[in-house]
Amino acid sequence: MKPLAANYDPESSHEAAERITASGKRERHCELVYSLVCLWPGKTAVELWELASPCFKEELKEMQRVRQRLSDMSDIRVMQGPARKCSIRGTKQVVWFAKQTQGQLF
Repeated sequence: MKPLAANYDPESSHEAAERITASGKRERHCELVYSLVCLWPGKTAVELWELASPCFKEELKEMQRVRQRLSDMSDIRVMQGPARKCSIRGTKQVVWFAKQTQGQLF
């Protein structure tokens, strides 16, 4: 699994990364985000957040979690597409597609 905290991050970041991984939340959030990508391929992270159901949003807590989990799964379960103008923010952002894989997320 990719590390959540960089080597130069403070110890508190490393501890938080260990907690979210050990609790199973990281993998659960990856599953939720992966399902969003499968349902709406070719969307930006912001668009995926906006399309998420209220119960997904409640579990993920904030839009940044979508970006974080997309990064976790990048080149494993999801892949970046070309950048385009996001329909929500109006800024240029990459879009995401699901890869056809089997087995665990990591």
